[in-house]
Parts: sequence; structure tokens; C-alpha cells
Amino acid sequence: MDGCTPQAKVAYTSAVSQDNRAWYFDSGCSRHIIGEQAVLNDFTVITNGKVTFGDGGKGSIKGKGKIKIDDQPHLSNVYFVEGLTANLISISQLCDDDLTVTFTKTGCVALDIAGNNVISRVWLGNNCYMWKESEVCLSTFTSKLDLWHQRLGHMNTQSLVKIVNDEVVRGIPKLEGSTGALCKACSQDKQVKVQHKKVGYIGTTSLLELVHMDLMGPVQTESLSGKGYIMVLVDDYSRFTWMRFLR
Repeated sequence: MDGCTPQAKVAYTSAVSQDNRAWYFDSGCSRHIIGEQAVLNDFTVITNGKVTFGDGGKGSIKGKGKIKIDDQPHLSNVYFVEGLTANLISISQLCDDDLTVTFTKTGCVALDIAGNNVISRVWLGNNCYMWKESEVCLSTFTSKLDLWHQRLGHMNTQSLVKIVNDEVVRGIPKLEGSTGALCKACSQDKQVKVQHKKVGYIGTTSLLELVHMDLMGPVQTESLSGKGYIMVLVDDYSRFTWMRFLR
């Protein structure tokens, strides 16, 4: 690889398609390399970089950056190689970052100076050491109280718990006393319109500086000419009022 060694030989080859989240540990690769630019942060363009693979083929280095997203190993100085189908973690670069890399027959682990596991969840597959992302299943749920509060027309939760505990309604399971959750629909429905506070002084200094407008309608009884809306305009300074009837 240019700027590091004349060649960065890659020993791994595979005939099967690769997951772009899969990373393989490679002792023959001088730098971390990836085939997808979108996951790299702080990307820097490189114009003349080349990489040589184990089979003699060459690839173009388009730039380098950092990986910070959750479903990828957090690495720095990762080179983007156009057309690469397998992401590779360089053992030599891990060692350059003061990490201790240990291989066993079941996996590989990289530890920092304090002994903390920096790159974990590795396993042995396809005769290669492969990084594997954490398989954590995150779930969400709605409490039974909130669920039945919605089913029964957004009834008051205290009243709902009382009638359930008294077995007034059959078929509803026992509900918790409260969940602390705020019902968005109830909050919006209970909002009321509040008038502006009265002001005892005129804040404007000239005519037409501020004009208050309001449109009322449709009125229950239209005028003889069929007009059912009334527009009112009031000048704040002079209190002069215009009133127009509209269809």
C-alpha cells in the first residue's frame, strides 16, 4: 500500500458473496480496508493509492476515514478500496495501535494496555477469523394499563383500575396502578383556548403600524345578498374599525 509498504497482500479469497458488515482478520494486510465508503466518517480522498491482492490483482485506494457506527467495528485509518468484496482488519495495524492480538483455535481477541477487550465477538468461520457484531435483540412493549386505556375510549386510568379490580368489567386482566406515561391524545383533547390578557395601554405610535384582523363565519342567518362571513379590521393606534361582509 502506498505510503506504508509497496504491496498490501491479501490472503483471503472467497467464491461466495459477502455481507458488507463482515470483517476478517488478516495478518498479510498492512492496513484496514473496506469496500464501502458510506460507513466512513472524516473521509479523506486519496488519488494515487494502490493495493495488491494475494492473487496479483490490484485495486484503487479512493480515501480513508474512521468507522464509528454501532454495527461495525470501531476502527481508525480505514482505507476505502473500490471493488473490494471483503472487509479486512489488519493485524499489524492493531499492533501499531498498542493492542495485543491473541489467536486461539476458536477465535481472536485484541486487548489494549489495560487489558480491555477492544474488538470482541469474534469467531472462526470459513477457515478465517471473523469479527461478528453483537446479536442483541431489542424489544418494545405497551403496558396493559395504557393499552386498555386506549381500548376503552381513553377512560381515566384511576377509574379504569378501580372497575377492573372490582370486577365490574369481565375479561380485562389485572392492571398496574400507573405507568407514568403521558397519553398524547388525552393531552391534545384537554387543551383549551385561552384569550390574550388585556393590555391597559397602546403600544403603537402611528396609524396602521399594527392592524388586528378577525374573520367570523359562517353565520347561522345570511344577509339578503347571501353574505355569511364578517371580516373585522381594527387599527391598534386609532381604534378605527373596518367591517366587511363576505360571501
